[in-house]
Amino acid sequence: MTDVWVTAAGDRYHTSPDCMALQAGQEGGRVQGYELRDIDKVDLDKARAFGRSACAICGTSRLA
Repeated sequence: MTDVWVTAAGDRYHTSPDCMALQAGQEGGRVQGYELRDIDKVDLDKARAFGRSACAICGTSRLA
């Protein structure tokens, strides 16, 4: 089992909750006044089953 991190509103999965793209998305939402979604740890297969694709920053180099 491989864990990845996602938010309910996103369409990508991340290999780390500290990914700069994930954090930048959270900060952008905060600045724009959006209600932020929690960053949740899920199984990679589940993320893919829900149509998520790999983050261009952290996801493509670490996961096949």
